[in-house]
Amino acid sequence: MVRSGRGGRRNKKFSSLSTVLSKVVNKYGIEKRLREHTFMSMWSHVVGEPWASLSRPVFFDYERNLVVAVKDSAVAQELSLRKHDILTNLHKMARSVGINLKGLRFDIKGYSRLKILEEQIAAEALLRESGGTQGPREPSREELAVLELNPEELAELENFKENLAPSEVSSRFFEIYERDLRRRAWLQRNASLVSGNCGSCGNAELRLHGENRLCGPCFVVSAAFLKDKNA
Repeated sequence: MVRSGRGGRRNKKFSSLSTVLSKVVNKYGIEKRLREHTFMSMWSHVVGEPWASLSRPVFFDYERNLVVAVKDSAVAQELSLRKHDILTNLHKMARSVGINLKGLRFDIKGYSRLKILEEQIAAEALLRESGGTQGPREPSREELAVLELNPEELAELENFKENLAPSEVSSRFFEIYERDLRRRAWLQRNASLVSGNCGSCGNAELRLHGENRLCGPCFVVSAAFLKDKNA
């Protein structure tokens, strides 16, 4: 009878986990955004320097090509010569994080504007974190490290880890994803510091940009998309 009771508790626990995972699946829009952000964060590991500093992956177009902003035609030409090898590595990484990647496209227009936007957003975040303004600040690494994740967040993290294909960069993938998930969890627990939810991805953010009130990454992607659309 005791064994049966324990088995019942195990089954109940399993059912609870299944319920949590279902909630995670229902939130795939946010999870997909995190996966894409994690994937694009690995660009520098693929191309190396100096090309990593002269290019920036910004969004996926409607054909699921990764659009990469490049500084000038010389950078575009060099990366184009290496396109086959770059795509081979990108496809492996995309499969590791469950991203559908069809191809790669380089965009010369808008690179300078993107860099300015990124630098402004990064400078504002650094200033807030250092206490240089009265506005909301970014959470510290220590705060994120000690943050207790709830069962749903732990399930999302475990789900990502289990579906991560074995590779030499898998640990880096997981590190980036966990950091972003913890930051999102921290923002949810500190609602008084949050400016609102991004008009694109729906994530809570410390500061929103533009008329559509977008988070930093979505604001950069939006600017790049408009440049590409109007080209």
